[in-house]
Amino acid sequence: MLRVEFYVDVSREGEVRVRENQCLELDGGPSFSAACPVRGFEDYQGFMALPSLCSAHSHLLDYAFPEAGEEKTIEELVALPGGLKYRLLAKTPRRVLLERLSLLPRLLGEKGVGIVYSYAELGDEGVSILRRVFSGTGIVVEPYPQPLRPGLRDYALLLEKYGRVGLDVATSFEDWELEELRRTARRVDGIIQVHVSETPSLYRARDYEKAVVLGRAGVAVHATFLAGDELEEIATRMRGLVLCPTSNRYHVGVGPRVEEVYERLWRKGYRSLAFGTDNAAWGEPSVLGEAREAYLLARQHLLGDVDGLAEMLVYMATVGCENVGPAERSRGSVVLVELPEAKWSERPLVTLVKRGAYRRKITLREG
Repeated sequence: MLRVEFYVDVSREGEVRVRENQCLELDGGPSFSAACPVRGFEDYQGFMALPSLCSAHSHLLDYAFPEAGEEKTIEELVALPGGLKYRLLAKTPRRVLLERLSLLPRLLGEKGVGIVYSYAELGDEGVSILRRVFSGTGIVVEPYPQPLRPGLRDYALLLEKYGRVGLDVATSFEDWELEELRRTARRVDGIIQVHVSETPSLYRARDYEKAVVLGRAGVAVHATFLAGDELEEIATRMRGLVLCPTSNRYHVGVGPRVEEVYERLWRKGYRSLAFGTDNAAWGEPSVLGEAREAYLLARQHLLGDVDGLAEMLVYMATVGCENVGPAERSRGSVVLVELPEAKWSERPLVTLVKRGAYRRKITLREG
């Protein structure tokens, strides 16, 4: 048993409460209480406890190539199948790949990340590599495989085999092909992630109108240039929405319309929202870093409701994953973030969002 300064209680329905001076019991799943025993507990003064963090969209395999092609455009880096990332994955010896990726579990653990949904760009082999790297680490990694050869047949086979698949962009497919993938996903209770309006050219091509063909099987990632009715259409017709603001700022120089997500979706009760850390080659896999970036993008637009904004962002960084992906949260896992100033902060939740990415974290698991 241990005592923490604050516990951030986040429900799947979107209720976020900050409770002070809580005692944590991990056996049988984490439970909190304001009643601490007189003795026999560890005191974590200055720490805030919250559910383990989740990255609902990432590309972990390209962690092996940090800052590769720094001078290149996003299309030159990641376009399927000829982008630099795919060429590097194809030619790198698997021994070298595994050696580099073996550092990921510790890195993610230090950032408090306990669940990751990651594209597996090498198809079956990519899935095998991710499972090998994270086996026995306590971090839940759910692979979304991509085939070695883009095409309906190979995507459908992976979707049937794993129940998940990661598309590049919807404009690479005819509508009838997207409908076929949707039917396959329905049959296997599967999930399809797809990058949506990540770049100006994709937005001008109205790729979001094709993405919604995937229906409730589809999860839209990025939506960088979407706003208003376009966001509501995604929310109405697809399974969920994942924002990756740090990656968007890096690759295209702007972030998503977080204030529109708050006003048009969150405040109307929409809860299938989460954060992704995207490409590990060009950014840190920090979920709280995404929350901070999103707060900075939206704050000036929502000065009258910064507390509500912070609640949405904490939800997206933690429990939101449960609504957009397949993994059930590890009930025996919490992350402690060292934030002593939260004790005298006017807004402890905002303090977490703004400062938590830079602070020491401790992950605790049952047993």
